[in-house]
Amino acid sequence: MQHRSARAWLVALLLVVVLALQSSAVWAACAWVLWSHGSIIGTYPTELRKDQPWQAVEGWSTRTECDADRAVRLQRDQQLHASPEWKRQWRDLMGEYADTAKPEVQYACLPDTIDPRGPKGTR
Repeated sequence: MQHRSARAWLVALLLVVVLALQSSAVWAACAWVLWSHGSIIGTYPTELRKDQPWQAVEGWSTRTECDADRAVRLQRDQQLHASPEWKRQWRDLMGEYADTAKPEVQYACLPDTIDPRGPKGTR
């Protein structure tokens, strides 16, 4: 059981690192904010579940700019997950669940007036 707990922390750390590498300052004066949310989808033990909360990644003055950044990040994630080194690390991390569980980072461009985490009092 201790091995699974350590694996769960490694999965959480992997998601945090991926999101942190993509993060940068979000400017308050921006009209559009690119948000990201990491999770693992598929079949695996619940103790390995470590969803990451929505995080502001970047701010943009137009939706077009935000959507373009979102597309670049999605393509970069797809290329990363296709690399042999990443696949090896994922298999080492997830063990027997590597084929049935997949990491997923979602991106959303939202007006700066909308926070996907909900009202301030519920965060």
